[in-house]
Amino acid sequence: MRGECAYDYTPTVDAEIAYLFRHALLRDAAYGLQLPAARAALHRQALGILEDIFGGLPPEPTTASGPEGGYEPLPIDQIAAELADHAEWAAGAEGPASPELEQRRRVYLKRAAIRAGHEFQNRQSARLWARAAALQQGEARARDLLNASRMESGAGFAGAAEALVRDALKIVDAPDFQGALLPQCLMQLGHLCSTDENLDEAEGHYQRGLQLCESHGHTRLATTLRIRIAFVHSRKLRLDDAAALYTQALHEARQQAEPAIEALCISGLASVVAKQGRHPEADELFERALAMNRQRGDRRAESVTLGNMASYLWDTRQWQRAIDAIRRVLPLHREVGNLRFEAKAMGGLASYALMQDQPEQAMQIVQEALKIDREVGNRVEEGVHLCTVGRCLIVMGRLEEAEQTWRQGIAQLREIKAAGLVEYCINFMRELCAKRGLPPFE
Repeated sequence: MRGECAYDYTPTVDAEIAYLFRHALLRDAAYGLQLPAARAALHRQALGILEDIFGGLPPEPTTASGPEGGYEPLPIDQIAAELADHAEWAAGAEGPASPELEQRRRVYLKRAAIRAGHEFQNRQSARLWARAAALQQGEARARDLLNASRMESGAGFAGAAEALVRDALKIVDAPDFQGALLPQCLMQLGHLCSTDENLDEAEGHYQRGLQLCESHGHTRLATTLRIRIAFVHSRKLRLDDAAALYTQALHEARQQAEPAIEALCISGLASVVAKQGRHPEADELFERALAMNRQRGDRRAESVTLGNMASYLWDTRQWQRAIDAIRRVLPLHREVGNLRFEAKAMGGLASYALMQDQPEQAMQIVQEALKIDREVGNRVEEGVHLCTVGRCLIVMGRLEEAEQTWRQGIAQLREIKAAGLVEYCINFMRELCAKRGLPPFE
């Protein structure tokens, strides 16, 4: 067993030694001269030396209670990804099935994945979790696939996230499975469906997950699923049902002493009362949720809450307050690495620039947003932003091109059955055409 001070030492590498292999061609040439068995032995030696410097093999995160279960940050985590590679390449010395090397590789992959998540390197974290999952079977594999899915969705890549969570569900979706992992996977799948405007499918996954939680006593997870169902009700304008579920979940969160979930409930209630036209109450609730996020130092939750507040202000045409909130939230989205919401915020900036009769600036911003939409596969916002491009072209006087682009965006939104956004884009187009004395496109 390691001594308590084993990880207090943070090593440094001598600059002259580090320089020896700084030139990639020299490094690769020297590496290629080694026979495969010799290379594997060198990787094993490097692995052992680095572990000794940092105090030995660290504990493996259990991840049983979430992506950070059983994890305590250690100095060795800064090179965990490198150590995982050394463990993989060292396998050639004893054969790929060496349990001892596979265990070390798994430990370092998980620790590197968690560290990358802390630093909002979401896609890197997802790749590391997926590599860890490939080394495991059964429930452990499904858990790490779920973690990879969460990181992909945290970056805004819903398609990749959905593929990963469906792979996890293939492992755990059995009638006799009583653990929390199955409803967690269903909750993640529901979240991804709601992201792509598939609200009915999302609600089905959430309801099934809630039933499992209530049957098997997963009370905290049941509270979170109630919040997710309330969100769907709110999107479908079942506002009384949404308010009732948020209120129930808020009471449960306070009983469970879960401030993060409590803040989520308050933010959800804020969106509901905003849709009910109770704007002063919505303002107060949003500010309270934001204060709770900041007190906890939860930048990701702060970005989501502030983004929801910006959407409410935009929908209620409080333009200046909305744009102020968008300008505040955009650097937060960039900090936490959520490309999907970064593009959405940029779309808001583009629309506002268009309102200020700055079509060239608006076009530049929305084109950048479209690049992100296509990178992450966000067809919903891509459709909205295509309509914004169409409005920019109207102001520029390029009417034929404007109609073609706008119709392309509307067709895309209709194809994915985003009825609310179709109406939203049509109304903005009609207002703009009326303002400029032009007939609307439809």
